[in-house]
Amino acid sequence: MPLRTPILACVCLVLGGCVSTTETRTVGTFASGGQGQYGEPAAGASAPAGGKTTKVGADYKPSTHLQLKLAELQEQRGYTDEARKSYEQVLAAEANSVDAVIGLARLDQIGGRTAEAEAGFQKAIRMDSNSARTLDALGQFYVQQKRWNDALAVLQRAMNAAPGEKSYRFHYAVALAKSGQIDPSRPLLMETVGAAATHYNIGLVLHERGELAAAEDEFIAAILENPRMQQAQYWLNEVRRERDHVQAGGNGGSAVGMQISPGTVVPVAATLVQSPPAAQFEQPQAPYSDAGTWPAGRETGLPNSIEAPPPRRSPVGMGNGTAISP
Repeated sequence: MPLRTPILACVCLVLGGCVSTTETRTVGTFASGGQGQYGEPAAGASAPAGGKTTKVGADYKPSTHLQLKLAELQEQRGYTDEARKSYEQVLAAEANSVDAVIGLARLDQIGGRTAEAEAGFQKAIRMDSNSARTLDALGQFYVQQKRWNDALAVLQRAMNAAPGEKSYRFHYAVALAKSGQIDPSRPLLMETVGAAATHYNIGLVLHERGELAAAEDEFIAAILENPRMQQAQYWLNEVRRERDHVQAGGNGGSAVGMQISPGTVVPVAATLVQSPPAAQFEQPQAPYSDAGTWPAGRETGLPNSIEAPPPRRSPVGMGNGTAISP
């Protein structure tokens, strides 16, 4: 509960503008010769005729839309108990809120309540059977469960329901790759995230599958396409350390450069990143521009410039790397 009020206040400021928290305030005016402060009448000055007043009491309740945004923000920040209460409040006010149902299902999935999570996603499908977002949510749940046939069938429906939405094509492509269908996934990834991120994402999948040599090739290709991609540089070093560890029978080493072909050396970051990127598949849109920046817009807390990755963690359904999505 201690974080709820500040977060709600921030959301209110962003979505609805500043709201006075005093009982009643009269709009002030600028006047000469007085000691009044900004926003208050100067001494001896009277409020303008028809001046507006704003009254906000302790019983203020945010709109359903604002409450939903608060729940999503709490979920993204990891405040699962608070997010659950907020989603439940949304449903209490609007029983047919598909987004709140999906949100609760995601929280069950994070909490390891698999049966409850699947029931929640299925409920969302019944409420809005042709919605790409509900199909996508269920499909990603199946990916986390490694139910590849179910995942691919549902994610393909989501992709077909919203053919113009890159994120659904991206999720379908990732599911293809994770199910072992690497080659069919490449064209879809190329369409959604470009060449460098395609190599990087496939490298992550191959690393998860234990195919270290193939993963190394993909990370090298990603760096050749975009030398600014710190995540690819980090994971290339991780793969090389793992391979050295296996080959040396436990005495692993680390590489400071990589020889690709005679006369061609691709530099690796001089100082290794000490922790890998957060394990999370992001949304599509070229994640890196030529300037090496993230695209703006997604509410995932991603920086607008490449920074040192946050500590290792494994959000729902993802591996140990941060997949770059549209």
